[in-house]
Amino acid sequence: MRYLILSDIHANWEALQTVLDRAKGKYDEILCCGDLIGYGANPNEVCEWCRANVKVIIRGNHDKASVGLEDLEWFNPVAKAAALWTQQTLTPENIEYIRNLPQRLGYLPLSFNFDGDESIWIHAVSVGEVLTARALLPQLRERYPRLRIFLSTTTITGNQVARTNVHDVDGVFYFPLDLPGAIRRTLDRVNPDLVLIAETEIWPNFLRECRRRGIRVVMVNGRISDRSLPRYRVVRRWLKRVLDDYTLLGMQTEADRERIESIGADGRKVEVFGNLKYDALDVQHTLPPDVSAMLSSLHPLWIAASTMPGEDELILEAFAEVRKRHPDLTLLIAPRHPDRFDAVERTIRDRGFSCTRRTRLERGAEVLLLDSVGELASTFRHASVVFVGGSLVPRGGHNILEPAAFSKPVVFGPHMENFREIRDLFIGADAPPLQFRRHLACGDLNRLPCLCHRKLPFCTGR
Repeated sequence: MRYLILSDIHANWEALQTVLDRAKGKYDEILCCGDLIGYGANPNEVCEWCRANVKVIIRGNHDKASVGLEDLEWFNPVAKAAALWTQQTLTPENIEYIRNLPQRLGYLPLSFNFDGDESIWIHAVSVGEVLTARALLPQLRERYPRLRIFLSTTTITGNQVARTNVHDVDGVFYFPLDLPGAIRRTLDRVNPDLVLIAETEIWPNFLRECRRRGIRVVMVNGRISDRSLPRYRVVRRWLKRVLDDYTLLGMQTEADRERIESIGADGRKVEVFGNLKYDALDVQHTLPPDVSAMLSSLHPLWIAASTMPGEDELILEAFAEVRKRHPDLTLLIAPRHPDRFDAVERTIRDRGFSCTRRTRLERGAEVLLLDSVGELASTFRHASVVFVGGSLVPRGGHNILEPAAFSKPVVFGPHMENFREIRDLFIGADAPPLQFRRHLACGDLNRLPCLCHRKLPFCTGR
């Protein structure tokens, strides 16, 4: 049996007919997993055709989906039971992963690069890498005007941000699993002349297949963290063969160059390009007017950005202490991962604070939970001070450049191993690390460059 898998249908009738005419006679079954949305003059025709011809449709997340689980009477009983079980027992994140699994197996939408044109493929694992990759696009467009540019991600949130915030690409898709068949199918469809991989990604089968096909693969913004280095050294002999499949390894710093050479990289292939995060800052992106107006009315406003498990409780403890001196202070807390939104809201309410969420804004709450993807950087312009998470717990820290680009005071904890260079630059620019005592050092918010809890020992600001 040969299956045509439609990952999502977002089309008008004429576009869908064009795709299906070209595929006529090649497939035994047509499957759809995701949203079914009819556009154009006759949107209902798309839905009616799918009712008659598509064997399985599982509802996606789109509000305009016209066929979903409520329309399962035309399923056979087994398919209906399986779909209902999936929706009721799996988390939303797992359901989303199942929805995009065809892409990860190399089955990209039929309309994706249908003509097989040569392209440039940029891979960015998650949100940070996606935002960094934006800095490459203008020069790539200028230098290679005839090539299409495609962007792949690994994480669901990275994919959402890419679709929302990165507009100068010809398509966004999920990076294939490192399986030979999935890789070959994806390479056949994307047809890259050049692959750019943001930061340090090691996919042996993917790199080997690219080298076999003569496709150049370049690492950009590469780094080797303190945490990864010991593990890489254990498998140095194996890594050497894998790294040889790269055409060029562009690292952030001299220290990163030395580290990747110490785990087997050929020094002739290693260059120091610098840190693309400096070039990727975007201070032009704005929030919807209602959200912007609300944040502008909150002064002072403390933003706790990209918090990780174990940090929210410490932030709320500090927030309670600061409010004793500054009762008008509002906290905006933005968990790093969407699957934590509900848990963080429960933590906030358990600590006795009133809470509102970005998706259902209400004025007057003490804490605002940012439960959206891709908007955090735009909130920084409204902040009085920003704490950057992933730094109180041993997770390596997160990027502090974005709040600094808005000239905001930045507070971070001791675990900034993944951003050593930026951390040292910020600390050296102002003062040595500030060590606070057991009490909260808050003072007058108009004078102090930072808010800081005793467990947030490093502080800098401009």
